[in-house]
Amino acid sequence: MNVNGRSLQIGNNFVMNSTASSSDDQVELISREKKNCEDGEDEETSSPRSLEVNSDANDVTTRIIQDPGLLANINQDRGCLTDGGEQYQLEEDIFSMIFLAPYFSPSFVYAMLVFGVQMTILVLALINLLKDPDTDGNTLNIPPYIPGEVFFAQFFAILISLFVSDDVVASLDVFLVNYDKDIQGKLPGATFVKWILSNLFRFLEGMLGILVAFVFIVQSEDVLYLFLDFSAVQFVSELDNVGYYIADKGYISFSGVEELTESMKDVKMRQVNNQRTAKKSMKRRKMLQLLVFYLTMVGLYSVWGVMKVSQLKGNFYEHECQKFMIKLPTRKKYMFFNKCRNGEQSCPESWKSRESSLQYTDFNGLYEKMVDTDGNIELYNNRPLYRQISSKGNPDFGLNSPPGIIKYCEQLESWVFSIKGVSKGANANDCSWLVKSPETEVLTLNHVPEGDWQVWTGAIVEGDVDITCVECKDTERADGQTFDVGCNYHGECNSDKTCTCEEGFAGTTCSMCSGCTRFKFEDRVNEDDLGAMLNSQYPGNFKRLDKDDGHPLELYDNLVYYHAIKKDGEWIAADPLFTFFYWGDQYVLWNLQYAVHIFGDRRKNLIEFFETFHSAWDFQKEKSEPRYVSQDTDDRWDQTPLKWRLFTEYEKNSDFSIGQYHELAFRCVEEEATFDQCPYRQNV
Repeated sequence: MNVNGRSLQIGNNFVMNSTASSSDDQVELISREKKNCEDGEDEETSSPRSLEVNSDANDVTTRIIQDPGLLANINQDRGCLTDGGEQYQLEEDIFSMIFLAPYFSPSFVYAMLVFGVQMTILVLALINLLKDPDTDGNTLNIPPYIPGEVFFAQFFAILISLFVSDDVVASLDVFLVNYDKDIQGKLPGATFVKWILSNLFRFLEGMLGILVAFVFIVQSEDVLYLFLDFSAVQFVSELDNVGYYIADKGYISFSGVEELTESMKDVKMRQVNNQRTAKKSMKRRKMLQLLVFYLTMVGLYSVWGVMKVSQLKGNFYEHECQKFMIKLPTRKKYMFFNKCRNGEQSCPESWKSRESSLQYTDFNGLYEKMVDTDGNIELYNNRPLYRQISSKGNPDFGLNSPPGIIKYCEQLESWVFSIKGVSKGANANDCSWLVKSPETEVLTLNHVPEGDWQVWTGAIVEGDVDITCVECKDTERADGQTFDVGCNYHGECNSDKTCTCEEGFAGTTCSMCSGCTRFKFEDRVNEDDLGAMLNSQYPGNFKRLDKDDGHPLELYDNLVYYHAIKKDGEWIAADPLFTFFYWGDQYVLWNLQYAVHIFGDRRKNLIEFFETFHSAWDFQKEKSEPRYVSQDTDDRWDQTPLKWRLFTEYEKNSDFSIGQYHELAFRCVEEEATFDQCPYRQNV
C-alpha cells in the first residue's frame, strides 16, 4: 500500500486515483472484491478490480490508515491470503507425532508403540471374530435370526460408529493440504514421506476400527452385549487420541515427548498453494470428506441390508447342521390309542384298532430340516423344522404314518417334539408337544440342551434326549485321502457332508461294522433253550439284507438281516419270513410273513417294505407282531449277550430285571467276513 502515491493494494489488486469516496463506494469496493474471490477468479481471469473514486481523495486512505485491520479483513473475507492460502492445524493425535518426530527418537518410538498396540488389539479382535466359524460358509458368524430390538440396535450402532470414527475422514487431508518443506527448518523430522506415511497409518487404523465394529455389530444377538462390544471397539479406536493426551499431560517420561506435543500446536500448514481461493478449497475439502463418509455409510448399510434379507429368508440356516440323529427318552409310553378307541380323539381308522401304546423310541432316528418346493428351508417361529426321515431318505412313511417333528414353540420358549394327529387332549395353545426341552432361545437343534426334557405319558415325567449332528467335514489324512473323524475314519466325506463308507463299514457316520453277512445266535444260559431252538429252526442263516447296488440296507442307522436259505447257489428269503433288525433302542426278531406284500423276489419285497418302515405304525397286531425283543441297548452287535423275551411278555412287563428272559449273543459264521477292523466281534 502506497498512500502517498494515492494507490492502495487490496490482495493482488490496486485501487487507483483515490481522490474521494463515499461510504457506499467503500462498501461496493469490498463487496466486489469479496464476490470475485468467492467466485474463484484469479488475476488472469478476473475482471478489472479497480474503482475510480471521484470524491474526497483522503477518505479511503484515511480509513485504512486509521484501521489497519480493514485491509486484512477484506483479504480474509475473500479467502485470498497473499501468502498462498488458509492455515491448517495438525490433528492432535499420535499420527501427527509420527509425522513430526525424527525416526527412532523417543517421541517417534512412543507414537509407533501406541499405534502398534492399537492395531494389534483390533487385528486380534478381528481374528477372534472370524476364527473357527460355527458353520461352514458363514465366515462372519452371522446369526441366522435376530429379534426386532436387535435389528434396530444394529442399525443405529452402525450410524454411531461412522460418526465417532473420524480418522478416515481426517486422513484425507493428505490430498487437500500441501506439504511445506519449510517446516523442516524447525522440525527436521517432518519430511514429506512421513506426512504421507502418518496419514496412511491414520486411514488404516480408522478403516480397521470401522470394520471390527461392523463385525461385532452384525454378530450381535443381544442389545446389551451389542453396545458393550461396540463401546470396547470404540475405546480401542480412540487410543491414538488417548496416547497423545497422556503425552501432552506429561505422563510419559521419554525425553522430548511432551515438548513435541507442545510444539505441534504451533505448527501450521497451508490449505492451498495456488491462485485459487481458500474458501473454495475448503469447500472442496468438505465435499471430499462428505463423499467418503457417505460412500462408507452406503457400503456398510448395503452389506448389512443384504445380510438382513438373508436372515429373513432363513438363508443362514443353510450353513447350520441339516441332519441329526435323535434318541428320545427310553421306556416312555403314551396310551394315546385308547383315546382313539374311546372317541376322545379324532383318529384314522387304522389307529383305532391298535392296542399297544405309543412308544417314543419308535421315533428315534434321522431328522432333517424341512424344505419347501423351491428348496428353501421352512421356518416355524423363525427357526427350522426338523422331520424324521425314512431309510429311503424322505419323510414319507406311508398313509396315516406321520413322522416325528421337532420345532420351536414360541409360546413355551422351548423346542418340542410332536406327531401330527397326536395330542394330549387339551385345547391349550402349546404346539401339541409330547416331549419338550427346558426353556431356551437357541436357534438351531444342535445348541438345544439334552437334559431335563419333559415327557408326556398321561402325566409329565422327565427324560433326556440325545441330539447328535451327523454331518461330516472334509479333512485330509496323511495319505491324502479325505477321511474325517465325522466318518469315524472309515469313510470319505462328500461335498454334501454325507459319508461314503469304505468296504466293511456302514451307517450315517460309518460307525457300524458291516462285514458280517451271515450270523447265528448263541445262547449263554442253556444250550437247549432259546438259542438252540432258534439255531435249529434257522441254522446260521440270517443273511444281511443288501440293496441292488450291493450296499446294505440301513434301518435306524443299523443293518437288517432276514432268514434265508441257499438254493441253486443263491440265497433266497425263507418261509417263514423272519427278520432281525434294530428297533429304535432294541433288537427285534419278527415274522413278516403277513406284513410284507409278497410278490416275486422276496428280498426286493423286504427292501420296499423297510424303505418306508416306521416301527410306531407298522407293528400292527392284526397283521403280525415281533416274536422276540431284546433289552434296551445303544450297542450294535455287542459281544456281550443281551437279554431277550417274548414280545407278548414284553408288552406286559418291559423291565428285564424282573421275570424270565433269555441271554443271546450274535456270532458271524463266515470265514471270509471282514472282521479284521472289528476286533470287538468274533467269527465262529
